[in-house]
Amino acid sequence: LFWVFYLSVFQPWAKCATSRQQCTTSCILLTSSKSDVATKYLPRESGLYNWWRYWAWQRDDNSFVQFRCQVCYSKQVHAVQCDVRDPASVKNAVAETIQVAGHPDVVINNAAGNFISPSERLSANAWKTITDIVLNGTAFVTLEVGKELIKAQKGAAFLAITTIYAESGSGFVLPSASAKAGVEAMSKSLAAEWGRYGMRFNVIQPGPIKTKGAFSRLDPTGTFEKKMIERIPCGRLGTVEEIANLAAYFCSDYASWVNGAVIRMDGGEYVSMAGEFNDLKRVTKEQWDMMEAMIRKTKGS
Repeated sequence: LFWVFYLSVFQPWAKCATSRQQCTTSCILLTSSKSDVATKYLPRESGLYNWWRYWAWQRDDNSFVQFRCQVCYSKQVHAVQCDVRDPASVKNAVAETIQVAGHPDVVINNAAGNFISPSERLSANAWKTITDIVLNGTAFVTLEVGKELIKAQKGAAFLAITTIYAESGSGFVLPSASAKAGVEAMSKSLAAEWGRYGMRFNVIQPGPIKTKGAFSRLDPTGTFEKKMIERIPCGRLGTVEEIANLAAYFCSDYASWVNGAVIRMDGGEYVSMAGEFNDLKRVTKEQWDMMEAMIRKTKGS
């Protein structure tokens, strides 16, 4: 699904140097599912809701009216059907959007698909289903929009939403981990190559955020949620509002010098799992007293 928004831009205290033209309204292109973090919360929770018009690119119109009522305060709405997996569909949607709404100032690649499965159970179609959306879809959108921006000599802020296991890898979500890692490599590569054109490319790696779409496929029985929380030092799952606020910062002029960054936002889960001795937090005071005494008695090497 694609969502394209017009909104009033909030300005930083000091004027930021930026290669793109200053404007009072922005066109934001957002790829997403119909009920995910970005579409439902990015505009509303970040204060970026002074829209007078937005555009939606999606494969179907089933939830479009409901989305508008829940999130938008727009007076004008227009839907454009687009499948990010299809380069021709993306090309047509980009052309139509530019013709009517102008070139985007912000592009958020948030479309994704995922499910848990032992890797030995994965079919070629299962692999292709995820990678076509996550990696190929992101590439098709980014390259098509980027080429048009270069022609127009206009910059933009690109943001990709990945996951912490794009960096570490993870069993049982092999297609997603591989595709998200590819998205991060692409973002960093383009940050180096297309920064000269006034484009910025950044990535957010969220930890576990409980949404119906994600948890119905990644924890359908609800068995693993407690375990997730136990390994997060902050002691809870993240919220969609927190991700939306960070995304709004990345897309704003406050972050005009942030390019090629990959920011982990997971309550400390990644470093907690990575540290070899982090499980020592389970040791009681009495056990520490005993171990300290034993350590003090140790002589030599």
